[in-house]
Amino acid sequence: MMLCTAVALFCLLLVAYSYLLFPWIMKRAAARSHPEFEPLEDFPTVSVIMAAHNEEHVLEDKIRSIFRCRYPKHKIEVWVGSDASTDQTDSILERLSSSYPQLRWRRFAERTGKPGIINELAMAATGSILVVTDADALFTEFTLAELVLPFSDPKVGAVQAHAEVILEPGGDVGTQELAYTRREMLLKEGESAYGTVIGGFGAAYALRKDLFRPVPRGFVVDDFFTFSDLLNQGYQTLFSVEARVLLGLSTDSGVQFRRKRRIGRGNFQNLWYFRWLWLGRGGWRIAWLFWSHKGIRWMTPLLLILFCICACFHPAARLNQWVCIAAGAVVLLSVLDLILSRRGVHVSPVRYLRHFLWMNLALLAGLWDALTKKSVGGSWDNQKPTDKPAL
Repeated sequence: MMLCTAVALFCLLLVAYSYLLFPWIMKRAAARSHPEFEPLEDFPTVSVIMAAHNEEHVLEDKIRSIFRCRYPKHKIEVWVGSDASTDQTDSILERLSSSYPQLRWRRFAERTGKPGIINELAMAATGSILVVTDADALFTEFTLAELVLPFSDPKVGAVQAHAEVILEPGGDVGTQELAYTRREMLLKEGESAYGTVIGGFGAAYALRKDLFRPVPRGFVVDDFFTFSDLLNQGYQTLFSVEARVLLGLSTDSGVQFRRKRRIGRGNFQNLWYFRWLWLGRGGWRIAWLFWSHKGIRWMTPLLLILFCICACFHPAARLNQWVCIAAGAVVLLSVLDLILSRRGVHVSPVRYLRHFLWMNLALLAGLWDALTKKSVGGSWDNQKPTDKPAL
């Protein structure tokens, strides 16, 4: 009885710590941190690289936003890999390359996936700083300048941009996805106070070209791999509040489920590859931030299942009843919210509950995909906002 109680309580405390206490700690750390960097003696050459698959709806705006940045144009080059696109992506790239001599692009005849394309483009890039970005993340006028500023410190290996979400109209989880992304940015800002941002956010991040290592074949998440690899090399990873990008984001729960399932698969690939992170060989601070931000959250579905198992086998019949009632209520409320959302009725607390359950199911599916080495949804998120983010 005592063992069941202890395990069940431990599972709940871990989840509460990761989702409630740790964000509070990072918020306080971010508030105390006011980093100042020495001005750059000279602007470094920058290579902006991105993969694009059927991005005709945002690609031209994205490329023009890069060249509108207040940064010396002769020190910018842009590399785009068209991943077997079947829309007007290639035509747009061909047309824009005549207007922007610094724009270079390649067509990949077969579907390759973002990590594979980034590997190829990074090898071809000539800039001393690589800026890896997504096609639907529009730059603001100071994005590039703010991203490269921290590299005046030779200990800095990578810098994460600040993603501000522009939600697609319609959908059923817009508020929840907005809150999730803002929470991620807050956590990264807090981690940056320790010089240890755990995992990048793919919308936009920068790193030193000479530190880049190719993402292993078959991996589906490049940003977490890159940041973890740089920490492994002994470099700091930071977050820049002022390096802002405007990110278009789908608000459809089905799209987000597929996206988080794919990311979940990539997370568990990285979890095993970088097991030194969770074993603490990189130092207690890296291990603490990893488990607090990523590890526990990735394990949340398993922790909740373990909690239910312990409660079911607990000798106290009343506890069994309460757990069964609570689990049933969560499922019923989630189903009810799904039905109501299709009728245009939105109850925010219940929607957050369904979103939490839905995304943890996506993580569980991602774990299964990683264990069985199953590919789901190709190499890309099936996420195409109908509206463009506006600068």
